[in-house]
Amino acid sequence: LTLHHESREMKAYVLVIDKGGPKLHETSGAPAKSMSGTNQRGSNGTATMTGSGVGMPALAYRIAQQPAFRGGMVLDKTGLNGYYDFTLQWEAGENAGSSLITALREQLGLKLSSEKTSVDVLVIDRAEKPAEN
Repeated sequence: LTLHHESREMKAYVLVIDKGGPKLHETSGAPAKSMSGTNQRGSNGTATMTGSGVGMPALAYRIAQQPAFRGGMVLDKTGLNGYYDFTLQWEAGENAGSSLITALREQLGLKLSSEKTSVDVLVIDRAEKPAEN
């Protein structure tokens, strides 16, 4: 197996601080680093994501796991290095993507936008079947 890293311009979602500033509550004490959710893949109703002692890279990863953003990348470019406690609620179902984007802005003071950005990728140059022993 021969591979290398390279930087490529790709479309990705970028999580940044909205113009009004973050509305997150910094964790006091040792961060639990846990997240849970309800109805995030539901077809209707309210979806909820609750974080306790969560860093922004973990939040970005969890957003990328939501059905509306699956298959895409969400990059943390907030510059927030602490751990935070939050509860985020949005409408599940057909409009979950736009509802989640609005909820991030209104409830957490974060903005999720789509842009072309430089991403480090792993490129496989060659793969060979291993020889039999």
